[in-house]
Amino acid sequence: MKTMTQAIRRAWVHGFLLLFLLLHAASVLNAESALGVVSGAPGKIMAGDKVLAEVPQGTRLWIFNSKPGWAEVKVPDGEQHGWMSAKEIQKEVYTDAQIKILNEARPLYKRFDQERQANQFAAARRTLEAGLKLERAALGDGHPNVADTLNYLGGMLADLGDIAAARQCYEEALAIRTKILGSDYVDTMSVVNNLGNLAFDIGDYPVALKHYELVLAHARKSGPNNSDLASILNNLANLQYRLGDYAAARKKYEEALDISRRVDGPQHLNTATQLNNSAVFHMAMAEFPLAREYMEQALVIRRKQLGNNHELVCKTLGSLGELLHKQGDTAAGRKMLEQALATYRQLYGNQDRRTAQEMNNLANLVSAQGEHLLARQLLEEALAVHRKILGRDHQDNAAMLHNLGSTSAALKEYDAARQYYDEALAIRRKSLGKEHSETIDVLVNIGNLLHDQRDFAKAHAVASE
Repeated sequence: MKTMTQAIRRAWVHGFLLLFLLLHAASVLNAESALGVVSGAPGKIMAGDKVLAEVPQGTRLWIFNSKPGWAEVKVPDGEQHGWMSAKEIQKEVYTDAQIKILNEARPLYKRFDQERQANQFAAARRTLEAGLKLERAALGDGHPNVADTLNYLGGMLADLGDIAAARQCYEEALAIRTKILGSDYVDTMSVVNNLGNLAFDIGDYPVALKHYELVLAHARKSGPNNSDLASILNNLANLQYRLGDYAAARKKYEEALDISRRVDGPQHLNTATQLNNSAVFHMAMAEFPLAREYMEQALVIRRKQLGNNHELVCKTLGSLGELLHKQGDTAAGRKMLEQALATYRQLYGNQDRRTAQEMNNLANLVSAQGEHLLARQLLEEALAVHRKILGRDHQDNAAMLHNLGSTSAALKEYDAARQYYDEALAIRRKSLGKEHSETIDVLVNIGNLLHDQRDFAKAHAVASE
């Protein structure tokens, strides 16, 4: 069964892709970028009416925000940061050779998006890496557009389970943004946050904590009326829950929800997200009435804003179904999970990761009802989808293999159960390490399986690992 933290983190959808494609439509396709040069003599960096610095003509600038007549700029490798009149800035002009290379990248980014939407993630990775190679050739390794692509590629590689390659992409993106913007800017912090997410996913909690605390400290500088602060608090709360610091996690979830209600409004989708996250935490704490209250509030908001046939509505239905099951209302819980699965099938088809995950969730419930054959059928279908999309050794496959092992054991198919457990154990040892709690969970179940087979010597040996 998925963990509390997985349930929360699944609610966060990468919103960077649209921005990524829009930026590349502006920069690659139209040969414009976020770099410019001072055309005046000199250019003046301002904060209101105050001149912060005078910058010589010809100085390169990083342009990262704009308003009519003005651009927010920073001198790469410098401390000057403020607003400059647009009349004093000339956008970076590419050579014909650069434009030729960038135009070669144009169809690659279009193909990448098509492959991503078709769940062809391995092909999408190769296409994006080819686009990045062209971008490097045209713009150089230290260009901000290269950092943008590296940051997005890192997220894709993390989803594919290639942790080492994802970390390499994030670290290079971080180095570029730190050099251009400095270490204490929001675009730099976004990469630090991604490194925190990566460390969290592989169970390296001290590193994740270090990254999340840096991001939180930066976000708090913007004051309490900051919608992004709620998302950052949520990440830290997830980590504190995993570390067993439930009191600290509770405070973070409560603060995140309070910020969303106050800043975004009680009927905003951000508030619905925080309600859902808090609800999953309270469900894990066996505080079922409050969890149900929050989930039902989130469901009302999401249905009102998005309609019934939307992924976020399905997520809330699935969580509410699990909650009802935990409260003993298994029939109502099953009905909600079946409704969520039917909607996923309608929206995304049968060969989609989201559909597969909901199959896994429904399988957990029907297995608890004693319908182990149906549970096995759902799990086998879900695992086949995951393997087709992600490959055999992806970390997310381990949960389904583990569940298949438990279902096979319930059916007294001990050889099949042991095979599933062994596969899950191999993946978790490789991706999470021998000491991770989820790795140990599999070992415990292997020991229980051997005990049920009355192979006490092997059971004792497994317990000693």
